[in-house]
Amino acid sequence: MNWFFVAILAPIFWSANTHFDKFILSKYSTGGGVGSVFLFSTFFSLIFSIALLVIKYSEIVLYSNLQNFLLFLIPGFLNAFGLYFYLKSLKTEESSVVVALFQLSPVFAYFLGYLFLNETLTLIQILASLSILAGAGILSFDIEEVEGKIRIKWGMVCFILLSALLFAFNDVLFKKFTIYEGSFVTSLFWQHLGIFIVGMSFFLLSKDFRKDFVSLITTSRVKIFVLNGISEFFYVLGGLISNFATLLAPVALILVVNTYQTAFTFIIGILLTLFLPHIITEKISRRHLFQRVLAIVVILIGSYFLYLD
Repeated sequence: MNWFFVAILAPIFWSANTHFDKFILSKYSTGGGVGSVFLFSTFFSLIFSIALLVIKYSEIVLYSNLQNFLLFLIPGFLNAFGLYFYLKSLKTEESSVVVALFQLSPVFAYFLGYLFLNETLTLIQILASLSILAGAGILSFDIEEVEGKIRIKWGMVCFILLSALLFAFNDVLFKKFTIYEGSFVTSLFWQHLGIFIVGMSFFLLSKDFRKDFVSLITTSRVKIFVLNGISEFFYVLGGLISNFATLLAPVALILVVNTYQTAFTFIIGILLTLFLPHIITEKISRRHLFQRVLAIVVILIGSYFLYLD
């Protein structure tokens, strides 16, 4: 099985999830917070964990014990906090810009993979990865319409960089614990249970999160459940595929392939802007189109050499 064709599926699903999350945050989240979407996402992980337990009960029980189950929760904790900071940045910035900055995750994964998994990359893989990251970097700058100035929103950048670090650490530890224990399903079960535990902790300890969540489900019940259900389906499916792909190739390479999410998110955003502007609006001036097309070309060139190596 070629790892590249498995890994490329994850960013497609995550791109759709990103636009769903952006739409929900823009249209339905109250008080300027991200509590409702974050809690929906983490609570959905409980449903996924229960489904896994029903389907693979014997395997999960066989590979779970008191000694290792706490370790298996750690990737879930990292994933949940990474999701929180990702939503914080998505609340105030365009989807394509957030996703572009998120592509620094492979850089973190490279060092973490070396420390925890003894994974190394070839020179061509490193150069190809740097090319992809350069393309993502081009997209990280916001060109102002009127004066043509280039600026960076440092608050948003800090949130997304922290998110990228946490997600990279999640992937590395997920692979390490899965190899150690030998059960992909068991690791997946405990990871999503860990995500739910963080979400429930926020719900119980944060009044603002509870208020945001309750307000959302009482004012837009059916619509918000459907939208969040579809969004979380894409998110979990992408995560499942990405986790599986890390077992086939170095984690840093899988996260580099995830940079395709930049291109997919931008393309979907352009299509929505042109045909469904009441849902999502991206900047499509000549300056912005040139900037983003250039970045996508650089990303695709790097990915081509990554695949050939």
